[in-house]
Amino acid sequence: MRILFACEKWNKHSLTIPDFQQLQPFIDKSDPNNIYVGNPDLKATFSHNIEIAYNKYIPNSKITYLANITMSQYRDRVTTNIIQYHELISVNPNRYKTINEYNFVNVNGTESVTGNYSISKQLSNNSLSLKGTIKYNLDEAMSNNILFHTTGWYVNERLGPRLFFNDNLEIDPYIGYDLYRTFTSLPGATATSLQKTLLALDGRLNVLKTLSINYSATKSYVTGLGSLNTNPLVIDAGFEKQFLSKKNFYVTFNAYDLLHQNNFILQTVTPQGVTNTFSNSTSRYFLVGLKLILQKWGGAPKRDGKTLKRKGDGSFIY
Repeated sequence: MRILFACEKWNKHSLTIPDFQQLQPFIDKSDPNNIYVGNPDLKATFSHNIEIAYNKYIPNSKITYLANITMSQYRDRVTTNIIQYHELISVNPNRYKTINEYNFVNVNGTESVTGNYSISKQLSNNSLSLKGTIKYNLDEAMSNNILFHTTGWYVNERLGPRLFFNDNLEIDPYIGYDLYRTFTSLPGATATSLQKTLLALDGRLNVLKTLSINYSATKSYVTGLGSLNTNPLVIDAGFEKQFLSKKNFYVTFNAYDLLHQNNFILQTVTPQGVTNTFSNSTSRYFLVGLKLILQKWGGAPKRDGKTLKRKGDGSFIY
């Protein structure tokens, strides 16, 4: 049995300079509820990164292993020290509003580790793959002049086959799982957990050699967003049609979110709490495209005295 593998390692260093808003020696009160105080004494952020990649292929078993890991440490990372205070806006009864004052400071101790892996098995013309990402990060920050840290975990997993029934039909079903978790050391801060389970199906169908139909359907089961939890079913579909004798003119049409169930929710974790932002961006829309490929390839090689023909992308048909 032959085993082909490779292992590589890189060490990288980088320097990030604070931006203008962070350095300016002025107080920005353009938004009276969110005041920014620049710090001209900020230091540049220095990061030290280590990347390791490992590849392995077993020809007899037709199994491929891919993995990489990235580790980063930051010195003098620029972060915000959010100081909150209350301002009286009316009396009888007394009513106050919260003012956020953003101060920029350097902190140490921030680090992150990200790992990616992929295991694939070739099965005749089909394949089965398992791939995923695991990320850990530790962020140091300040709130009301109190130094704290936030620990975050992100897990992403995908498992599914890639099925080719013939040259014209491809089906790619898979199941997926996403997990986002955060923990904060500030007293009274609660941990968060956002989970998403996916059942998905992608594929392509070629018709009459000049028409290709593509489709995608994803059912999501979401927890961790409270009243905003939804289980959308998102279906996309489209086609591509080739024209002209050289098949170099393409007309495409794609429809997205046919059932209009997609949602856009962003979860932001700060020392002051957890914010779930729901936006009603247009998710159901249609796109029409035209593409003309003008290519004239020269120097065609020959085999057995015959000139090899080219495909539409310029590569040769052997």
